[in-house]
Amino acid sequence: MQSASIHGTVKNQRKRQDWRGKKIRMIVTVHDIARAANVSRGTVHRALHDRLGVSQATRQKVLSIAKHLDYKPYVPARVLATQRKLLIPIVVPIDENEDPFWH
Repeated sequence: MQSASIHGTVKNQRKRQDWRGKKIRMIVTVHDIARAANVSRGTVHRALHDRLGVSQATRQKVLSIAKHLDYKPYVPARVLATQRKLLIPIVVPIDENEDPFWH
């Protein structure tokens, strides 16, 4: 039964296409993993971040489903959820005359 729900989730992700007919891979979310593992989103978060409150069996189940679905954390969503600023450093030469690229 568990493998059927995992397969169903992956199968549904493969159905989407862009305007050219090219298949689009949908982003796997914590909600998708929770649904496939039949646990709450909080349990998935605790299992993924190796926190207390999750049995070893549940942790292994969540981690194997996450690996099977090729789960990768989505940084923009994390930034929005935590409301933290993401700083991107930019390097610019001090003297513009040294390199013709900057003219």
